[in-house]
Parts: sequence; structure tokens; C-alpha cells
Amino acid sequence: MGFFNSLKGQVGRDTGRRISNSIFGNKHAIKYQRVDADNSDNVKRNLKIQRDNELEILEQERENKRLKLEDKRKYKKLEYEDQKNRKDDLEHEKNITQIISTKVPQKKEDLIDVLNELSMMISANPWKSALEDDNKISNSYSDAALKKYEQCLYVLKNRFPKEFEIIYFDKQFSKFKKQSFFHKYKIVFVGVIFFLIIGVMSILEKKEKQETPIKDFFKSITEKMN
Repeated sequence: MGFFNSLKGQVGRDTGRRISNSIFGNKHAIKYQRVDADNSDNVKRNLKIQRDNELEILEQERENKRLKLEDKRKYKKLEYEDQKNRKDDLEHEKNITQIISTKVPQKKEDLIDVLNELSMMISANPWKSALEDDNKISNSYSDAALKKYEQCLYVLKNRFPKEFEIIYFDKQFSKFKKQSFFHKYKIVFVGVIFFLIIGVMSILEKKEKQETPIKDFFKSITEKMN
């Protein structure tokens, strides 16, 4: 019975379709999708494009993560350097205060000891360019040491003028003063020298051009006379 019922149903559906098509044409025809070779190629092409886009997005995400990690490392490094610089500045300020508050000894041996110690401190912390703000505290430390050196040397000269060590410390003081000026302003000094040389060369070149016509004139007269 089930078979005959199915057969009757199928015949009825086919008969109804035929009648419907004959009356309404293709308007109510059953739609179906045709998958041919061209359509399959388009599907593959679209899938490839989609896959490439997804890979590109993943690669971009990886690159963004890498850049964020790199920025984080740079930030930590800068933060560490900044903390280190602040720590060094605080240490220099503390040492400057200690140098300024140090009393000048009155005994010869103590004066010589302090002068030697200050000399080593200055040599270990040479002056740097005064055009950079980062060198301000470091230079202040060396300036304070040199000023205290000058005070101790003055006392040594006045209290013990015949001591032979004065000659040595006096030479050291002159050397430190020259180093202080040159190291602080050597960039400016070199720049001024450079522009002076350029100016002198320009003046000489102009003079040479002005003298050339006169030389040529006397040369032509000499040739005519000969």
C-alpha cells in the first residue's frame, strides 16, 4: 500500500507541474543551481582570496603584537635609564653639598691630603659640554671640587709659602681651569675657529681676484716692451 500511495503522489506532483508549466510558463518553475566547471573555479578563487585575507590579517596581528612588545621593552629601558640618571643626579648633588660644606684644613699635611683627594675627584669627573642640560649637575660637581681646590691652595700659599708642593698644586690648578673652559665650550670654540678660517680664506680669495687684473696689465706692458 505504501508503494502505491507514493507512486500516486509522485504522478500527481508531476501531472500538476506539467499543467502549471503549460499555463504559467517558467514563472513558477522549480529553481535549481547549476554547478559547472566555471562556477567551481570561481568558488576556489574566492576561497583562496578569503584564505589570503585571513592570513594577512593574522600576520598583521602578529606584527602588531611584536611592535607592542618592542615598544614595551623600549619603554622599560628608557624608564630604567631615567631612574639611573635621576639616581646619579641625586648622588652628584649629595657630593656637591658635601664638598661645599667641607672645611678648609689649617695644617700643612691635611691641606696636601685634601688637595690630592680633590685632584683625583676632578680627574675622575671631567667637565662635559655646557650646551647639554644633562651635563649641568655633573659640571657643577667638578666646579665645586675645583673651587674647594682653589680655597685649599690659597690657604697653603699663605700659611706655608715656602713649601715646594705649592708649585705642583699651582700647575694642577692652572691645568684644571683650562680643562674646565675647553671641555665646556670646545664645540663653540671649534665652531668659531672654523668660521674664522672660512672668512680668512674668502677674504684672500677676493683679494686674489682683485689683484689678477693689475697683474695681467703689468704683464702685458712688460711683454710689449720686450
